[in-house]
Amino acid sequence: MNKSTWKNLFSFEYMITPVVLQILMILWVIAVVVGGIASIVQSLKFWFDAWMFWSGLWMIFLAPIGIRIYAEILSVIFKINDKLQKLLDK
Repeated sequence: MNKSTWKNLFSFEYMITPVVLQILMILWVIAVVVGGIASIVQSLKFWFDAWMFWSGLWMIFLAPIGIRIYAEILSVIFKINDKLQKLLDK
């Protein structure tokens, strides 16, 4: 990083939260999928628990979509900020 990059970082000209948001989204999806797999394995390990099995499938297939939608809604705020900053710079 050069000097102007550090200046932009500490004067809040450059937003690091969108990058952090993407990293957290990936970690959250991994955690949910691992939890879904664990739920399915647990339901099959001792006895077949249909509720636990279906909740595990829901966690694997639907929860990542919900996480992605939530992250996109949060990222819209930062995109609006970027567009407003460009308008102010003109």
